[in-house]
This record gives sequence, structure tokens and C-alpha cells, in this order.
Amino acid sequence: MLRTSEKRNARLVLAFAAATGLCVLTYVPAFLVVGITRSPVVLSIPIIIVTSFAVALIAVAILSLRMGGIRQFGLAPADYRHIGAALVLGVPLALVASLLTHTFPTKPPLDTSTISIALLVVYFGFGAPVQEEAIFRGLIQSFLQRRLLSLGYGSGAMLLAPLIFTSILFGLIHLEAGVLVAVFAVVLGLCAGELRRRSGSLIPAILVHMAFNVPDLVWR
Repeated sequence: MLRTSEKRNARLVLAFAAATGLCVLTYVPAFLVVGITRSPVVLSIPIIIVTSFAVALIAVAILSLRMGGIRQFGLAPADYRHIGAALVLGVPLALVASLLTHTFPTKPPLDTSTISIALLVVYFGFGAPVQEEAIFRGLIQSFLQRRLLSLGYGSGAMLLAPLIFTSILFGLIHLEAGVLVAVFAVVLGLCAGELRRRSGSLIPAILVHMAFNVPDLVWR
């Protein structure tokens, strides 16, 4: 019995390690392309978005062959109830985040001052929400959720472990923009992750992310 428990715990640790590895896998090629091409910021941002998104889709396609199809990764329609919840959650959260980040500003990791607001809205209002939700709530959270279910963790506190772990991971990749930004990224991740979990679709997660990003972009 003890050996069985130890094996199960080892597989649990491996599942979280693999989830972290998926995050690294999606972003490393994107930053390698930017580094090799030495692209300016205006081009680096879309390169990172498109490349990491493409890698995430490839990973989803490969994993879906063993994990029950692409619907298991949130590539499915959503009902209006969850879409409405995404907008209701996203807008007030965005306003609070914008107020605090402008009251306590930090230096962003990339200088976007030379990029027009229209392009910033395209990049961060539409592109980044689709890309990041595909990676974190589509690929990583879904993978971890399926792995934990296969290990027998289908109820209790462990049911929320994929959501919490993915949200923390999402916050960590935003830490370079400041602690406050990272904290709001975790909060956004929890909202988007729960919408993804309840709806079975990435659409509400993408919408709450868009609703969160846009107000800060136009408040400059």
C-alpha cells in the first residue's frame, strides 16, 4: 500500500513538472526567434504571440490524440451564461487593476511607448488574450486536470489544483512587469481558469482576459 501511495505521489509531482515544462516549451521557441532575428519591439511582440500560440496548438493536437480529443482542451463552444459572466467579471476587475497600476506604476519589461494605441489594442487587447488563454487555460490547465483525474484526484481540494497552479504560473511570467501586475495576473488567471473549468470552453476565459486588458490600454 505504501509503495502504491509513493508511486501515486511521484506521478503527481511529475504531472506538475510536465505542466511547467509545457509552459517553457511554448515560450522558448518564440524568444529564440526574436533573439535570432533581433527584431524591434513592434515586431517582437507579434512574433512571440504568434510563435508561442502555434507551438501551443501543436502541443494540443499531439496531446489530444491520447487525451480524448481537442474538446478536452477547451476548444468547444460556450453558452451565453458563461460569456455574460466573463464580461461581468472582467470589466470591474480591469478598472480596479488599471487604477492601482496607474497609482503605483512600474517600469514595463518592454518599451511600448513608440507603438500606437491601435497596435497595442491588437496585440494585447486581442492577440495576447487568445494566445495566453490557449497556453495556460487551454493547454496547461487542461493537461494537468486530465492527468490528475487519471491519477484518481477527481474531487476535493485537488480538483482545484490545476486552476490554482496554472494561475500562479501565469502570475510568475508577469512578475517582470512588477509585483502588482503579477498579483492581478494571478487573480485574472483564477477567474479565467474557473470559467474555463465550469464552461468546458476557452471562449469565456478569452473574453474575461480581453475585458481585463483593454481598459488599461486606452487609459494612457
